[in-house]
Amino acid sequence: MQPCPVLIINLPSSAARRAAMASQCARLGLTAEFIAAVDGRALDAAQRAACCAESFAAFHSPLTGAEVGCYLSHLKALQYLVDHDCPWAVVLEDDVRLPADFATRLTVLCQEAAPTFDLIKLNGHLPRQLVLQVLSNGDRLVRFRRPPINANAHLWSLAGARKMLAHSSRVRRPIDVEIKHWWEIGLRVATLAPELVTLDPALCRASTIGVRNVRNAAGWYRKLRYNIAYSLASRYQLCRDAGWARGLRLLLPF
Repeated sequence: MQPCPVLIINLPSSAARRAAMASQCARLGLTAEFIAAVDGRALDAAQRAACCAESFAAFHSPLTGAEVGCYLSHLKALQYLVDHDCPWAVVLEDDVRLPADFATRLTVLCQEAAPTFDLIKLNGHLPRQLVLQVLSNGDRLVRFRRPPINANAHLWSLAGARKMLAHSSRVRRPIDVEIKHWWEIGLRVATLAPELVTLDPALCRASTIGVRNVRNAAGWYRKLRYNIAYSLASRYQLCRDAGWARGLRLLLPF
């Protein structure tokens, strides 16, 4: 029996992806709820203005329509979690692979993860880590110098979903970049190691998000300025939150 809802974000037009995810869930004995994704590319100027508050102070580039839709789709999944008062819920995008032991490891995670965690990322890895908690099956909840950049597989707590919804009345950044600014939201973020979910290479090659290209000097300057500001702020917030000794262990190359 699965320990929490499994919510899968899927564009209604992506029938093949939905079928592939449904097949995986059926094979593993999981009951999944499909969340109809928002197609941000179909938003007109007025609709986009109503839900976005873009500025170069928040992010270095205008968001693509697909990024706006992806963010709004994740908010729909979080609203489902809140509406159904779920202690935990898995939110997946429709381009992932689920292992045979997905339900078993997820059960241990939901039963044993400290209630202080708002969000546990189920895939992604960076070189240096702090171990925050060791689970009974040997899995670890770890912290990197920043949350891995992805939004493919998340385990949200009810408290975390409420924090994210309260923070995200207007879209300013891609969803994974927003989470990367965890201190602005008050999120307690960990990553499961080893990762529970992997990306499906075939589906990733056919990503519906698209690619953003910086094509001029002004764009390169804004990106550089953003990266420097983020690097300084994130390092300070990491050391402040984790403690200077523990934070520096992640930041220093020795």
